[in-house]
Amino acid sequence: MTIFTFNLGSEVQDVITGYKGIVRGRSQYLTGCNTYGVQAGKLDKDGNPKDWKWFDEDQLKLLKDKKVVIYTNEEIVARKAEEKKKGKKTTGGPLSSDQYPPS
Repeated sequence: MTIFTFNLGSEVQDVITGYKGIVRGRSQYLTGCNTYGVQAGKLDKDGNPKDWKWFDEDQLKLLKDKKVVIYTNEEIVARKAEEKKKGKKTTGGPLSSDQYPPS
């Protein structure tokens, strides 16, 4: 089983270039090298999200763990059941099973 140092959604920084961003993807190679797809939180000059950059695990440092919360399907189902018990409704729409109004 692969053990990754950084969680998806964590904010990291490349110690060589200073590039900062959120971990959006992870990959492991046959050589045992873990790499991370990191996307900067800033937009480019045209207002579009910047492309991901990939970095080896050893050249990244953690800035903030899980800046973005990622729910598993089990967590979504459990949260929906809990909200139903409390009488709260989801926001509706095509993905209503995983969309909730702000708490």
